[in-house]
Amino acid sequence: MIEMIQNTFVHIPGISKVRENLIWENQIYTWNQFKCSTKQILGPKLTQVVHGYLAESFTSFQANDFYYFYSKLPSNESWRLFPHIQSNVAYIDIETTGHLNIGNHITTICLYDGTNLYSYVRGENLYQFCKDITHYQTIVTYNGKSFDVPFIEHEFQMKIKAIHLDVMHFLRALGIRGGLKNCEKQLGIHRGDLLDVDGYDAVLLWHKYQSTKKQKFLETLLAYNAYDAIHLEQLMIEVYKRYTKNLPFQVPTVQLPKQELKLPFQPHLSAIYEIRDLRNTWF
Repeated sequence: MIEMIQNTFVHIPGISKVRENLIWENQIYTWNQFKCSTKQILGPKLTQVVHGYLAESFTSFQANDFYYFYSKLPSNESWRLFPHIQSNVAYIDIETTGHLNIGNHITTICLYDGTNLYSYVRGENLYQFCKDITHYQTIVTYNGKSFDVPFIEHEFQMKIKAIHLDVMHFLRALGIRGGLKNCEKQLGIHRGDLLDVDGYDAVLLWHKYQSTKKQKFLETLLAYNAYDAIHLEQLMIEVYKRYTKNLPFQVPTVQLPKQELKLPFQPHLSAIYEIRDLRNTWF
């Protein structure tokens, strides 16, 4: 079965979604089929352009250079890369101190790669993230193009050089809107004891941990941060399934890991109850 990128033509200049659909409607579903076809679908000049770019595409695909396709695909079509790069993805999410324009800093980062979970804490191992993130070809975030990645790059004075799939924009195109937790609820993804905890609570958990040094506040924050990262994988898989559901050809399926990840830390209900008392007084 051909993988999704080899069914793709919209990375080629002059090929819009409408023209790509026209190619597919003529039962030309793959690059090889286009190369061998004698049908005159696009006109001689554009057909010649397509053949030239397909030669580049074959070379890049054989070299596993998926950044080539990322740089040429419309941003709302970059989801097509997911099955090709799923084995080397970092799902990342950050939490911050929450101060607006007065020294707002990252407090924790969670990185999940589909198998392993890594947590980074300010004042402990936060800067280890800068090294670890370089091991991944692709990152997946929720609103990370506007928030997480610019924040990380500013905080650490670094550039993240990776394919970046921002699942928020894909979900919005599917009519699924709201914050990360709201999108999870719409798709039936649950958080257990952290169901009603939000980003504001995450800020309070950090400040409570800083003032008391009690581990229960940090562990609850890390559990919340971990769910943010882990659920990105489920959201990205759901996006891929929905986008490919009605295609006129079959593509390989993508699946969650067979064994569910067990968090190395658990939320404390007593910590959640305590920060509820702060919500009306903070800021």
